[in-house]
Amino acid sequence: MFNPSAVSKKGTIFGFPYTQEESDFILLPVHLDVTVSYRQGTSEAPDLILNESSQLDLSLPSIKQPWKLKTALSNRIIDFHENKRHRDKAIKIIKALEKGQEPEKNQIDIVNEYCRQIHQKIEILA
Repeated sequence: MFNPSAVSKKGTIFGFPYTQEESDFILLPVHLDVTVSYRQGTSEAPDLILNESSQLDLSLPSIKQPWKLKTALSNRIIDFHENKRHRDKAIKIIKALEKGQEPEKNQIDIVNEYCRQIHQKIEILA
């Protein structure tokens, strides 16, 4: 039984001891920042949330004892290197557009296709 007053276990979401198989809710981490135009880094958010979530005190006004909602974090669904490779292409596209230039059409198609595939993967898992 999870004790919300105890020090939580690192490496699991909110320090919960639940596996995906026994959980009522499974959070899907999406390590993606391919088309972010302002500042990259959102692809790191799921890992940062996981690392810090064991320090959160769970309190939700609408749910009594939210720690009883068995929750787990899904495995990584996006390869870090694939995200970076496509992010690099997207940066070139964004920079060209910011300069009022026409980006390479095939590069746009490659980035859009990658994002479409990620969206499909998320929909299948959701």
